[in-house]
Amino acid sequence: MRRIPGLLLAAAVAVTALTGCTQSPNVLATVGDTTIRQADVDSIVTSLNSLFGERDYELKVTQWLIDGRLYDQAVAESGVTLPQALIDAAVAEDSSFATMAGDAAVTEAYTDLYKWSVCYTLATSSADDIAQIDAYYSTDSTAFDGAKFLEAAQNVQVDVNPRYGMWDAELLSIGNAGLTLAAPLSSVTTAA
Repeated sequence: MRRIPGLLLAAAVAVTALTGCTQSPNVLATVGDTTIRQADVDSIVTSLNSLFGERDYELKVTQWLIDGRLYDQAVAESGVTLPQALIDAAVAEDSSFATMAGDAAVTEAYTDLYKWSVCYTLATSSADDIAQIDAYYSTDSTAFDGAKFLEAAQNVQVDVNPRYGMWDAELLSIGNAGLTLAAPLSSVTTAA
């Protein structure tokens, strides 16, 4: 009788080791030393659903929050000069921000997405493409060191809850993004 609890504990440890699940089900990702929790994503998803209609935003919002934290840490690590004028111009052009006005969490997450997207686009574009982007927005992004930014971003430790897929450090995104999410543990009920 006494061996059963020990065997159950050993089995639980083995399953955890085999699945690689080292995070709480309420933790969706960690980016460096920053944790992204289910509650953070749920709050933004609820707001997006009320603003734009019911859709499955959970994976997108998780990626946005990862991008924002990755941007913050890559900028801090690399010390690059940000293309703030280009970020501001791109944000100003997007009419979605008017719809989000008044919802600080959604606006912040969407702005973080823009910061990341602008920097990532500059870092992965040719000099000709960057010149066209700058001409379109009447900005000058030549001081931005995209290679240094990308290197810093790729060196940030990112762990994603396995139900979302795996972190692709080369592409700086969640791999298997097309997978259907498993139900969060909190939504599973058991029969009495």
